[in-house]
Amino acid sequence: MFHAPLPRLTTILATTSKSMVDKLKKLGVLQEGFRPRRHREVEPPRLNRFDSIARTTLDRVLKEQAGADPEGHYERLHELIEDGAFERILSDADGKVTDLIYTSLQQSAPKLVRSIRANERRLEKTMREVWGQADEIFQASNYIGYELGADIARNNPHPSPKLRALLGAHGRALRTGSEVRQLAMSGFHDGAGARWRSLHELAVLIDVLAKSDVEISERYLAYARIESWWDVKTFQEHADALGHHPFSDEDVDAAKTAAREVTERWGLEMDKPHGWAFPLFPGQKAVRFTDLESLAGLSHMRPYYRLGNHHIHSGPRAGELNYGDVTPRGTPAITVGASVFGDIAETCHGAMISVHHATANLVVAHLSERDGKREGMGLDLLVGLKAQARFVEDAGDLWSSAADEARLRGWFTHRPSD
Repeated sequence: MFHAPLPRLTTILATTSKSMVDKLKKLGVLQEGFRPRRHREVEPPRLNRFDSIARTTLDRVLKEQAGADPEGHYERLHELIEDGAFERILSDADGKVTDLIYTSLQQSAPKLVRSIRANERRLEKTMREVWGQADEIFQASNYIGYELGADIARNNPHPSPKLRALLGAHGRALRTGSEVRQLAMSGFHDGAGARWRSLHELAVLIDVLAKSDVEISERYLAYARIESWWDVKTFQEHADALGHHPFSDEDVDAAKTAAREVTERWGLEMDKPHGWAFPLFPGQKAVRFTDLESLAGLSHMRPYYRLGNHHIHSGPRAGELNYGDVTPRGTPAITVGASVFGDIAETCHGAMISVHHATANLVVAHLSERDGKREGMGLDLLVGLKAQARFVEDAGDLWSSAADEARLRGWFTHRPSD
């Protein structure tokens, strides 16, 4: 199991400041994050040279300071430790120790990385033992969505604005669903939840576009010019600080002109967040995502959406959620990497539902545009859509059973009703 460097500093400082050691110990061990029942631990190679170099340099600098100021040395040392002694002590050593430590770490990196990758493979194998059957259904369901979308795209080489917007959003939904799956099965549960949040937004968008007239899709596609103009202005503001060349005056004028043409055609409200959707909410001065969510009939998913927000943003609630409530030693730990300790059932099944919702709206919109033309060509789409719906329905029981097994292994303690 990979540990962060912090506990190793307790060894370095053990002979100089017992109070500092106690403080560091109270912080606990930052764990890479997994050890399921019967799961063998893998330790990375110990960087003994790092310990030796740091301790030798620290001892030398401490002796020099004590010799220069024997009476005030310990008081001075305590102040240094409280203020971040380690960096300042290394600086006192003229940076030579930093070069030695860097070289040591660089030489040890290949062996360390091999150990970490072995850990990752073992974690993924353990995840498949519990969640594998449900995960296979997830992959199959996503692939059906891909086949249906690809079939519609092949039969519409010159799609209408509405179908073009829907096909683009559907493709992103499929990719995002795969990202949810990959993160979840690799032990990054919160990352999977964050990506489901984006997938939910895409499902809402596709629902709204599919059920609205073509003008809304035209506005949505044109709105990209507004967002592009915002991007250009932000980049110009910070280009020098980033060390990049700013856009040329010609490029800036072109982006500004394109955005102005959009507002001249569709109205000044296009220069606002969700400006493309204003006709759907007459009389409103602003359009929020919650408005679109309600229009799509997906407001009941808001609790999960809010949870996904925590996994994206830096608020204090996100920090609380990142503390593991189940660890091998029975003590709190900060999750810093992949872990089996988490429930991915609702996130993954929710992602399957969102992908199916997006796919169904795409298929229905496509068939509505055809309006009976080329009779019989929609039968394969409907059959595929029903097959995907069956996968989603059956997956609910599989994810639930897998969650029961994970709970028995001690990977989490909550239950669906909690």
